[in-house]
Parts: sequence; C-alpha cells; structure tokens
Amino acid sequence: MALRRYVRLARDIWGCPKLRKLPLLARIVYVYLLDFPHETLTGIVLWDMDEFHYHFPYPEWNDAAVEKALAVLEQAGHIARDNGCIWLKQYTSEQCFRGDNIARGISAELERMSPKCGRLVLAYSEVYPFKQLKGASYRKGTGTGTGKVKSTDSKKNPTPKSKRLRPALKPLSELESELNPDCAIAWQNFKAMVASHNSTGTVADTRLAAMLDRMITAACAEQLSNEQMNHGLHAAITASGGKGAPNTNYVLAAARGYEERA
Repeated sequence: MALRRYVRLARDIWGCPKLRKLPLLARIVYVYLLDFPHETLTGIVLWDMDEFHYHFPYPEWNDAAVEKALAVLEQAGHIARDNGCIWLKQYTSEQCFRGDNIARGISAELERMSPKCGRLVLAYSEVYPFKQLKGASYRKGTGTGTGKVKSTDSKKNPTPKSKRLRPALKPLSELESELNPDCAIAWQNFKAMVASHNSTGTVADTRLAAMLDRMITAACAEQLSNEQMNHGLHAAITASGGKGAPNTNYVLAAARGYEERA
C-alpha cells in the first residue's frame, strides 16, 4: 500500500465489518483504488477502466462486473462518483499539513478537479473544512528553471516561517448539539472520564472539541450508526477495568468492530 508523506491512510478500515462483507471483486477494486497508480492528496482520482484491465487481465472481470463492483462500493458508502471520477471517502483519516505548500497543493488539486467533478470537490470540502483552502492567495514568483524563485530582497524581507495549519473547529456546544440523545449522554460520561485522567480534574474545551469533531467526521465518512458510536463511547469509558481510555482512537475502533443488533 502506497504511503504519502503528508497523508495518513486510514489503514484500520480493514477491521470494518461492512468492508469484509463486500463481494470479492468489490474488495479487489477497493484495494486497487487505495494503491491507485495516480493517487492524489485528496483521494479523488480519475477512473480508467482500461488501466484496471491492464493490471487485472481476467475475462470474468469484464467492464460490467467491475462497474457492478463500483456500484456496490458506492452503495456501501466507501466511495462517491461523479463524471468518471471517484472519491475514496476513507482514503484519509486525517490531513497532515506541515506548511503552506501542502495547503497550496491540495487547493490546486481541488481547483484542477472542480470542472471535472464539482460535486465530489464540494463534498470533500465539507468533510475537511479548512479555512486555509478557501479564498487563499499565494505569492507568485518567477521561476529560474532550477525549481527556485528569484528574490532580490530575501535578506531585507525574509519570508516568515509557515505555521502548521489546523482544521477550523466548531465550538464544543455546537458539536454537542449534533449528537443524538443516547450518544449525548455517553459523551458527557466520556468527558468526565477524560477529565479524571488529568491532575486538575478538568479538560480544555478546545481539546474536547477536537476529539468530538474527529468522532463526528469519522462517523459521517464511514457511515457509523448512532448505536455503533454509543457502543464505542461506552467501551472507552469502561476500558482498563473502569479506568477508561481517554482517546478517540479507542472509541472509533470499538465502534467499527461493533455488530449492530438485528
């Protein structure tokens, strides 16, 4: 599986019961998409049926069979399609920005793909609502042919170091209002457990907002139900003999592995 320097692939999706229930060809296509030869920062790729057949030259995996596998993946919520483009919704569990260059790269990628698959670009922007990607302007320099930018005033006016970009979070109260009643109760107990792990007995709202935002984003992207998320929160609260596990990874892992009652 290919790994990019600035993107963390959501490799833990293989423990998802929904993925394991997919037909064989649907899983093969999904693996191919995750290790797509023309992978992007966003996970939005231009599908090429001929290229797929080049890598998998099996008569039984004809156009109709592959198209059916893509439809299964789309219906299961693993991908979204628009005008020949595919967005792998679980391609990234977190965007790892290290500076303005990465934000510029993603912004340019979204701009390039927008005329071809505007619906997917819009959906991506809603899942990863980074302020830095909206209306951002970047200084243009004159290329020297060496990959550098000409600058005669670099010493007088040095370029300030770029700060690490972070996603724009909603206020904690607004995020909590999005929870259903059962999950809201479990979340309050989870908050208390997280606070109990601190020597002060309290926890900053910004930290709680970041944790809850990640849970909600993952639940939407992976289509985790309220029952699954409620189970994940309770599992984290009661972990380690009642001491609890104050992190979102534990909540999401427990939620993904929970089989809903029929």
